[in-house]
Amino acid sequence: ETLEILGQGSMGYVSKVRVKSEMVGGSAFQAKINGPFPRIRGFFRSKKGNLSNSLQGVETPTYALKMIQLDRISAMFLDELKNEIAIMRTMDHPNIVKANEVYVYKKQIYIIMQACEGGDLYTRSPYSESAAASISAQVVSAIKYMHDHGIVHRDLKYENIMFESDEPGSQIKVIDFGLSKKFGGEKPGVMTDRVGTVYTMAPQVLQGIYSSQADLWAIGVIS
Repeated sequence: ETLEILGQGSMGYVSKVRVKSEMVGGSAFQAKINGPFPRIRGFFRSKKGNLSNSLQGVETPTYALKMIQLDRISAMFLDELKNEIAIMRTMDHPNIVKANEVYVYKKQIYIIMQACEGGDLYTRSPYSESAAASISAQVVSAIKYMHDHGIVHRDLKYENIMFESDEPGSQIKVIDFGLSKKFGGEKPGVMTDRVGTVYTMAPQVLQGIYSSQADLWAIGVIS
């Protein structure tokens, strides 16, 4: 059930949704899986079961639904989208946004994610020193988790740090993993592709030779 359209563009939209009460106990998201994302359904099943089954006897929560028209995106954007889904599949941290389900219907991909209803870092500035310290600590915790799991974000910025709710002291969630990359193991820790957003980009990224520590530069700029 769509409650509100949060944003809309030429490639799709983001809306606020919830599971219809009459669908609780069944499958709320029934669709034929096809297109370039075979077996994508079930990527983000929570440990508590699917969205509908976990809602029996409780008020249905809200989610963010991101819809993208696959025939309106470039091959590069599609690669970033696949990368984001693969990265999100591996992460479970209180300061990293959770994705619950992903599925494809016709030429559209739907990503059902944890709702972040408090806006991004721009929405509450200026911050007190204690609030800024709390936010920075949460971002550091999230990025440490990513680095410990061999993942570098590569696009940390104000717009990619969201508040979970409008409440004072709300937790933050790091979002947008389209430019994230795995490193370590068979993949060297040194990266060369110049990606990210200029105002939080480390000088080493501009030079074309950098490591996961580029994320730490971005955190310093944000803080």
